[in-house]
Amino acid sequence: MADDFSVYYSGKEKQFCETSFYIGQPLDNVYIRSKFEAEKAVYDAMLDGLEAKIIRVGNLTNRTTDFKFQPNYAQNAFLTRLKAMLEFGLFPDYLRPLYAEFSPVDLTAKGIIKIAQFADEPCIFHLNSNRTIYFDRFLEIMHELGISMKVVNATTFHNALQETLKNDDTSYIFKAFQNDMDEHGRLVYDSNIHIKNDFTVWFLKRLDFEWNKTDAKYLSGYINYFRKLGYLKV
Repeated sequence: MADDFSVYYSGKEKQFCETSFYIGQPLDNVYIRSKFEAEKAVYDAMLDGLEAKIIRVGNLTNRTTDFKFQPNYAQNAFLTRLKAMLEFGLFPDYLRPLYAEFSPVDLTAKGIIKIAQFADEPCIFHLNSNRTIYFDRFLEIMHELGISMKVVNATTFHNALQETLKNDDTSYIFKAFQNDMDEHGRLVYDSNIHIKNDFTVWFLKRLDFEWNKTDAKYLSGYINYFRKLGYLKV
């Protein structure tokens, strides 16, 4: 949920900024590999004269205006995990120091248009929100919305997660996280690789573009949208 290097931990702390491409990240995941190869193909074409810009977008979430989201929202990986966690009602303490990133799709689209209009030279952009929310604050807001989340230790969380497999009505919770666990059963969302977008934030700020705050107002609209659809049962 933090940086997008799922179930991978770098022994050395690294930064992945706009000028980064291959810094030793694993490419065995088919989806990640396809994005890597596609970006490489664009670079090769740029060397042959193609005028292009690379825009790496963040975790796309609901619009800021009316909180609408993609029609196939149930297939969104981030939302699937969030639903499972909220309906599970337990949160592992080792994730508390981490943060989540919400990049509303309408602001992302606005940022893409700004880049297309005003970036003259071939450049790479990290179009992801720099206004992240740490899980301590996220849990506080969920409590304000009437969603009970109990923070537990790693063993308690893992044992309870295993129990969800015993019931067809709760097995979806385990399945949402099964690909995110290490050999010890801990969820791996901290890769020790930190995505930086200082250049992109600076560039867009000069064009009067800034990300919204990931605050109680936005998260309330986000949660209530999926409640109304019957997707979130909390």
